[in-house]
Amino acid sequence: MAMPDAHALLGPSSAYMWMACTPSARLSEGMADTSSEYAQEGTLAHRLGELLLRERWEGQDITEDLATVQADPLYTATMGELIDGYVAFIEERMAEAKARCPDPRIFIEQVVRLEEYIPESFGTTDVTILADGLMDVVDLKFGAGIPVDAEGNAQMRIYALGSYLALSWAYQIDTVRMTIYQPRLDRISTATMALKDLLAWAEDELKPKAALAWAGEGDFNPGPAQCRWCKVAATCRARADYQ
Repeated sequence: MAMPDAHALLGPSSAYMWMACTPSARLSEGMADTSSEYAQEGTLAHRLGELLLRERWEGQDITEDLATVQADPLYTATMGELIDGYVAFIEERMAEAKARCPDPRIFIEQVVRLEEYIPESFGTTDVTILADGLMDVVDLKFGAGIPVDAEGNAQMRIYALGSYLALSWAYQIDTVRMTIYQPRLDRISTATMALKDLLAWAEDELKPKAALAWAGEGDFNPGPAQCRWCKVAATCRARADYQ
């Protein structure tokens, strides 16, 4: 879900917008974010998943924090069941990693820095699993609305890039596998990419578009996906002409 990248001008979670329409980031800068109950529910579900994973893989005592989550008015038994499914999915991915490598590593809510490709950008991956040859990056999306595909997904590619830059020093990584887990839609979408292709995409496409977006330059490029949540959509001349 990328929790702390909310305050990065060019955050991974909004890459679908600023990569498609590079001037939009600066035009939206400083405009207030609106937090809906759905967003708060998603944040709570992520917190629950993080706690359960840290208990399982880091041995943390989560008793007090778990009680706080379960006392939240937005918490439901259904949320608990769905997040248990997510935790079980991560368990399966770790079992796969252990079959390939005797000592895979799991990183939970890992902050990744992206300045090498995107100015002043950072994000947080929900789960990254490293084993020889393959890096898994898993993103939990708790919303019940829109199915999201991992194939060609800029946010997932940026997370994978950041994870590689931050964590790959101990492992030989050849392939990245990016998974979007949407429990309320009973949907798992996975895309696999050779590391060399990811790095080529980052150099040839991500880096130039990030430079344009940071400078507030480039062409307006309205479209259904990038305009849907754009903060300046209502006053955008290009969007009005497009429609």
